[in-house]
Amino acid sequence: SPVVADGIVRFVLHDHQAVSVRGFGAWDGWAEPGRQALETEPGLWEATLPRPAPGEYAYKLLRDGATWICDPANPVRVADGGGNWNSLLRLRP
Repeated sequence: SPVVADGIVRFVLHDHQAVSVRGFGAWDGWAEPGRQALETEPGLWEATLPRPAPGEYAYKLLRDGATWICDPANPVRVADGGGNWNSLLRLRP
């Protein structure tokens, strides 16, 4: 995660404890309500967005409306300026 194909970016989270998951990122200024993830099978959450312009975009996942987490499937991280980390989406032209 993320997977980029056919003009879509797809984020996947394996979390059997989550009740809801949303994705937020710099591609739209961290705008509410974020990208709602759907539980495609028990414990497997997927959120998609149209591919943004080439560049680097920090992002995080919000679990159950209360807990911010980095994408555990993406080891590329960047400091968030508040002592924590964001995941990093890199899109090439």
